[in-house]
This record gives sequence, structure tokens and C-alpha cells, in this order.
Amino acid sequence: QEVVQKVAAGKFDEVAGDDPAGEWSSVYSRVSGGLPLLNLPVITPSDDHFVYTILRAQIEVTSRGKVTIALDDSDGVQLWLDGKRQTLSKGTLDADLQVGLHTITLAIDRKIQGLGTLKLTIPESPGSPAKLQLVGGK
Repeated sequence: QEVVQKVAAGKFDEVAGDDPAGEWSSVYSRVSGGLPLLNLPVITPSDDHFVYTILRAQIEVTSRGKVTIALDDSDGVQLWLDGKRQTLSKGTLDADLQVGLHTITLAIDRKIQGLGTLKLTIPESPGSPAKLQLVGGK
């Protein structure tokens, strides 16, 4: 309920941080990598101008380096990396990540994204020594 109140107040930065008040549930993508949005929970602020789905994924970097985070369709999607709002360029974000656990948070405006699928990929960056893996759901 606290997450709903924060989204309704436009406090996405707090939701994207390490706020322990948030309750997260595991969801899984299809074999193709696309995550169906149809049955995901939505948060509707009281003014009903926006309808959001908030997603979080974690990656573990085992070798430091440049990584690219890419979305197949970034319209209506805001992205945070380790609690800091990021600007996507043509649906991608390049970041130099240190060894350790990193959190990617997405706020998806469902009035823009609709009921389709969303796919987030982290392709290998040519020449980068970065090694990482997705942290599985709990």
C-alpha cells in the first residue's frame, strides 16, 4: 500500500530505491524473453491520469565493465539503475558497472504500453570485460 501511495504522489525515485516497504512478487518472461504485461499488477493514482506497472530486476556483475541495457519498446517506460533515474537513448542505456549486485527498476505507463509484451535485454558489449548474470526470482 505504501508503494501505491508513493507512485500516486509521483515519488518514483523512492520506489526505485532500496525501500524495504515495497512488496515485490516474482514474474517471469516467456522463452522468447518478452514479459506479457496483461496480468501484471497496476497502480492507478487517484486522479486516474496514469496507470503504472512497476518492475524490478537484479543483475550480478562478476567482472567490471561497460554494459548496455536495452528495451524493445521504451515508449512510456522510465528506468532507474541502482535507485538513480536514467535517460534512455533509443531504448538503450550504456553504463559502467562495478562488481556486485545492481537493481534495475522500470515504471511502465500502461496507457502507453498497453497489454503487449516488454523485453529487456543486456547484450554483450563488444570489447567490454563485463560479465554478469540475471538474479533469479525468489
